[in-house]
Amino acid sequence: MKKQNVWVASALTLLLGVATVVPSSAVFGQNTASAKKEKGAAEGRVPAYFAQIGLSKEQRAKVIDVQNSYSDKIDALRKQIAELEGKRDTDVRGVLTDEQKKKLDELVDAAKKKASESRSKGKSESANKPDEAAK
Repeated sequence: MKKQNVWVASALTLLLGVATVVPSSAVFGQNTASAKKEKGAAEGRVPAYFAQIGLSKEQRAKVIDVQNSYSDKIDALRKQIAELEGKRDTDVRGVLTDEQKKKLDELVDAAKKKASESRSKGKSESANKPDEAAK
């Protein structure tokens, strides 16, 4: 029964898309802060709009260093959130009857199919439209 619940939880999390995306560096065990430090501050990115306020090189480097110092902690919290959401989804699904679970799965599958079709339709339409710059 527990193995089934684990499978159901995994499937539900995947189907509902509520799991937080964990950065690949966290998945592969890389230390993001130290990896960024090795690259050097010049290769980091500052937050939105910071590039437009006239930061000096020293300020830019300090901002990037501050961001890097929080990176590992934030990655760990994202992973913890994803685990909690998975457990929550398992507990919520445990309240449902088998018939309700089946109906939910059908609804989720239909929504995913519709979204996939919309994405493919949007891509094909944008590929067929003439470039605005060419006008």
